[in-house]
Amino acid sequence: MKRTLVDLKYSLANRSKAEVKLLKSNKILKNSAKNAETGMKAMEKCLQNEKIRIRYITNITWMEKKRTIEKCKYWENIAQKTRYLNDHLQAKHETEVRLLKEQVLNMRQEQKANKHEINETKDELHFLLDNLNEKKLVDLTVPAPNGKYTFSTDTNLCIMELLNANVAFENVSSVISSVMKLCNVDSRNNIFPKKDYVSTISSTRLFVSQAHAAIVCSEQENQTLYTDETKKNGQPYGVFVTKNEDKKPLLLGLRQMSNKAAQTQLDVFKQILDEKNGVYLEFKTYLQRQQINKYEIKPFLGNRFNVVFHNAGAIYHLRSHIIHFFKNVKGEGTPGKLNQLLKAVLSCLQNDTIMVGCRALGLFNKFITSPLWKILEGDIHILQMNQKYQHLVQFLEDISTHVEKIKLFMTGELIPFPSVDVKKGDIWASLVSNHNDEQCAAFLIQMCSATSKALSQKVKDHLEDGQHTQYSIDHSKTFNSVLPHNKLPEFIFGHLDWIIKHRPNASRLANEAHIVYNVNKTGAWLNQQTEQNVQELINKSKLKIKDIKITEKQRLLDLKNELERISREKEEKAKRILIKKCNEKKKLVEHILKLGLWDNARKVDQELTNVKFIKNKREVLKTQIKFRQLVLEQPGEKTLFQVSQVNKKQVTISQLAKNLKTLIKKLGNAAVPTQILEHTTAEDLHDFGKSFLFIKIKFSKSLE
Repeated sequence: MKRTLVDLKYSLANRSKAEVKLLKSNKILKNSAKNAETGMKAMEKCLQNEKIRIRYITNITWMEKKRTIEKCKYWENIAQKTRYLNDHLQAKHETEVRLLKEQVLNMRQEQKANKHEINETKDELHFLLDNLNEKKLVDLTVPAPNGKYTFSTDTNLCIMELLNANVAFENVSSVISSVMKLCNVDSRNNIFPKKDYVSTISSTRLFVSQAHAAIVCSEQENQTLYTDETKKNGQPYGVFVTKNEDKKPLLLGLRQMSNKAAQTQLDVFKQILDEKNGVYLEFKTYLQRQQINKYEIKPFLGNRFNVVFHNAGAIYHLRSHIIHFFKNVKGEGTPGKLNQLLKAVLSCLQNDTIMVGCRALGLFNKFITSPLWKILEGDIHILQMNQKYQHLVQFLEDISTHVEKIKLFMTGELIPFPSVDVKKGDIWASLVSNHNDEQCAAFLIQMCSATSKALSQKVKDHLEDGQHTQYSIDHSKTFNSVLPHNKLPEFIFGHLDWIIKHRPNASRLANEAHIVYNVNKTGAWLNQQTEQNVQELINKSKLKIKDIKITEKQRLLDLKNELERISREKEEKAKRILIKKCNEKKKLVEHILKLGLWDNARKVDQELTNVKFIKNKREVLKTQIKFRQLVLEQPGEKTLFQVSQVNKKQVTISQLAKNLKTLIKKLGNAAVPTQILEHTTAEDLHDFGKSFLFIKIKFSKSLE
């Protein structure tokens, strides 16, 4: 039993060991199965990746095959084009070679012909050289119908051309003789045109030129007549010139006139500005020392009035240099050494208000007047200026009412003509810099407003609903001869100015003949005519000379009489105005004797309460103010003496009283005693003048 239990024990132990081994084997099998399963998954994934890689390689292979096919097609096309170009160039080369061979053959033939001509020319030159030392005789004259002689057509044309080259009458024969000697030629019988004959030919130039103008004008359509006037040495001159569609000028005449309308203070202003001060070269040298090689200040002589705008900008830019030059160079450290004119200029340069005005003028020049002038001088039709003028008027009106826009204008960010290039140099930089902007803006607002109003009147026919805006583009040909500026008359006046300056003793008829012949290019026109026509025209001109001179003398006599008549009318008008003023002053004095002179504010109020009707109050206030203005000539602002309207608005009675009180206040306690007015009761005008002078003297003493 015991053994059996032992065996059973061993049996159970063995069985347990076997089961343990079996469990371990099962665990190992499970791990192996798991690892096998994991390996299978990895192999499936690798297989899937391999399939993707194979598919990718297949796609790449297909794309590469397609690309290779396209490359083959491309290079095949290139090869085809290359073969075509090669064939074409080869054919072209063969053609050029053939042409060059033909040219070489022709040149060889021409060379043979030229050699023959050269040999013949050498023979002719040898013949001419052999005869060169022998002087030739040239006949400057032709037989005249009266059995004498007159100068030939070629001689007359030669005289005209010499006169056109500003050769003096007395020097024409000497010039002809000198040129003939230079050419080894003598005049037959040694006959040359004398001074009197040259003077006659000079006058005939006017007739010939007028005949030229008549012929040309009669052959053309759509011409424009330009007229303008100016003064030379105090004498008014008028110019009459036409232009055709090709913009070619034709001067009809240049005549003295009895007067010149619209001549304002501008002439006096120009004379003052043109006064010589003797520092131009010194100041220019000073600027060169400062490495400023361009002298921007232009002379007034020979330029238009708008040069003032340009010079204002240049002066604003150079103001510090000018002040330093006046003080330390010209004045040698002592401004007192400057003359009165230079002192005045220095004082103006040191005045901030004037300098702000210069800046405003300079900005106006940079952004308005200069671009506008470039447009006018450009290739623009007169009808196209309608839009330009309309835009400019609206632009000026717009910026004159908006401070922000005027500031943009001052910096050049807002300008009327952006398509026109503005030179951005040193002057431009000074003008647009931030300095005294508020004062400058105030100046520009007034300038733009005034310019807009003035331009609206001056070019109203070009503005909306104007006379010239009704024409369409179809009418442009009709106005092709119309210039948008007046440079042509100014050019002729410049020519006249030069002649008067360099030939002060020449007659008006000679000057007109010279200018008309020169401007119309009559000499070139005569060269295109036949000799017979030219000779007939000159002969006809000679016959007309006497009548022309008689007509000229009569015209000058009529001009003299007209000037005397105008002078008498001016004198009589001045007398009438003086009498009218004296009568007006006399009436004012008589009224003041009755009313008394109101010399303080309290008296003004007291006297006004005694006047019942409003109309009478207005009249007595007007009398008091006018007496101070006209009789006593009291200084004061213009608005204080305006008794009817101010800015197109009627002046009220309260405003009149306020103005009178202001005038009284400005004089303080000084007033004209009533007893002084008692001396103005003289009846006749002469005694009144004496009494009026006495009043003024007493009034001045009372002010002291």
